[in-house]
Amino acid sequence: MNSIVVHYKELALKGRNRPWFVSILVRNLKTALRGLHVKAVRSVMGRIEVELETATTWADAHDRIRHVFGIANFSLAGARAERFRRARSGHPRRPGRPPGRSRFG
Repeated sequence: MNSIVVHYKELALKGRNRPWFVSILVRNLKTALRGLHVKAVRSVMGRIEVELETATTWADAHDRIRHVFGIANFSLAGARAERFRRARSGHPRRPGRPPGRSRFG
């Protein structure tokens, strides 16, 4: 499953009405992607995630998203959390450091 991470422009500078502006941008993205196989469009920690189904290609989504006003940039994020956890658990620790300790602590 692929996702697209969308970064927005000046919305991050808005005050108490920022959630309203973000919800309008999410609505505009949903409108632009109508007709494609999109699982979800949601606001996540200062960004917007567009979750694609396998039937939707990057090229199709890219062509539609690039015309939505208020977007600074966006990119395809294809790595899944399970793969990241597996890769991280199989990664050897650096010698000389006890497990679970940072170099600052």
